[in-house]
Amino acid sequence: HIVAGYNFVGTKFTPKSDIYKGEVCGGVKIMITDRNEAKSVDLFYYIFHALRDLYPDKFIPRWDEVERVTGSKKTRAMLESNETIEQIVFFVHESAAKFIESRNPYLLYE
Repeated sequence: HIVAGYNFVGTKFTPKSDIYKGEVCGGVKIMITDRNEAKSVDLFYYIFHALRDLYPDKFIPRWDEVERVTGSKKTRAMLESNETIEQIVFFVHESAAKFIESRNPYLLYE
């Protein structure tokens, strides 16, 4: 999948700390190509899906952190039930749009 506003490039690096300290590791460099299109929450869900699909036996989500980052138990349920990335991102965007609309009467300034 291509995530709008981002470019991904394979890279090699050697961590200076943590469990892979001193080992050459493969990874992905993520670059923002369009600040207006880049949505970090979309990036989170795409990466989550990719890691789960690539490493089903090793990728173990910290669900309390997922709920805190996403602000929603519903997205956790969607992730756990293996809904498609498109369904999840649509839900997130739809929820944000509803929130923006519902807050309008309470804004003091335009």
